Amino acid sequence: MKALRSVRRALRPHHHLVVRRRFVAFCVGAGKTGTTSIARMFSSYRVAHEADAGETIDHVLARANGRSSDRELVEFFAKRDRRLWLEFESSQILGSAIDSLAEAVPDARYILTVREPRSWMRSTLNHLQTQPIRRGWSDYADHRFGTQEGASDGGTTPRIRGYSIDGYLSYWARHNRTVLDTIPPSRLLVVRTSRISERIGAIAAFVGVPVDTLDAAAAHARRSPAYADPLTGIDPDFIEARVEYWCGDLLDELFTET
Repeated sequence: MKALRSVRRALRPHHHLVVRRRFVAFCVGAGKTGTTSIARMFSSYRVAHEADAGETIDHVLARANGRSSDRELVEFFAKRDRRLWLEFESSQILGSAIDSLAEAVPDARYILTVREPRSWMRSTLNHLQTQPIRRGWSDYADHRFGTQEGASDGGTTPRIRGYSIDGYLSYWARHNRTVLDTIPPSRLLVVRTSRISERIGAIAAFVGVPVDTLDAAAAHARRSPAYADPLTGIDPDFIEARVEYWCGDLLDELFTET
């Protein structure tokens, strides 16, 4: 057994040369949109949720902060892909650098999980309150929520869990819009969080695997416990106005029934 583990370790940097990958796909939805559930659905394949999160965040933020180039981030993702050699990865971090990932892994398909922004913001706020901050995630939260461009109120919106309402909602819009604008429709499947279980057949067909190889029971594997509404005390009309300001166009595009 010890000898077998040694062989596996020796092969790991080269297993992309000896192990066939049946498909390659990523779920790149924002956090709290079902990325954990989607990963667990693919448990019969080589799958990971937010693999090497700390290192990946470091490289994404280095490019965002001007400490590395676009080309260096593409090379990082290409080497990372060969090293991990996953068939499916689900990670909000990858959506923050979707341009570099798409160039590094050009044959991949992408699933974008999307959640209605009011529900998403409440879930995100509760997560920030209750979950310990892992390595790199504090800086990543600053990157996601700490700035907003084009705010119409001079940056005076209420701050909750360290960031403003505009910070959260502008991130929601920026993350989803960037993925939609980067990945061609033929390689992108948009799945609403509330309908993951309903779309399991479409997910399987899109990725190219038999539907019975996906774990339907995992579709909502990580339901959050009930918490007090973190937006209590903030004028609902104000929240609606900020949602419309940041997310209105995308809500029409992603949530209007056709």
